[in-house]
Amino acid sequence: MIRKESRVTKKVKVWLALAVIFVLVCSAGGLVAALVASKFSSMTESLLAVAAKGDFKNFYDSHTSSDFRRSVTVEQLKSFLSKHHIDTLSHVRTSEFQGGLTAAEWRGAMVLAGGTEVPLLIWYVKENGDWRIVFIASGEERLGVPLTTE
Repeated sequence: MIRKESRVTKKVKVWLALAVIFVLVCSAGGLVAALVASKFSSMTESLLAVAAKGDFKNFYDSHTSSDFRRSVTVEQLKSFLSKHHIDTLSHVRTSEFQGGLTAAEWRGAMVLAGGTEVPLLIWYVKENGDWRIVFIASGEERLGVPLTTE
């Protein structure tokens, strides 16, 4: 004898299936977000490593946006990074990341050779297909063009 499924049982199965799909979609979204954040952390570390070697002009020309370069000179950028002892950069630590298709915000710290952490906020914009720094801040010191108010 074949038993018919009740309407309630069918609804429960549908809701369970939808819940599983929702969890899978959310997990995939979380994985993508984690991968993007990791990319920006690596990119930030690579960019700052260029400056840490003393190549401020290359850092300025290659890794900052046109808006940044209109408002900040290479000397101002060098002074900002030198003041924070970029020459002893060990690595970066990401504490927060938010990104979209054309702009991203990275928060973290430069970790110096002795373990001292210098907090940083960097805003990136997409320019000619590449991510470039448009704003950088540490504490009250700020360079560039803020995209929004904090």
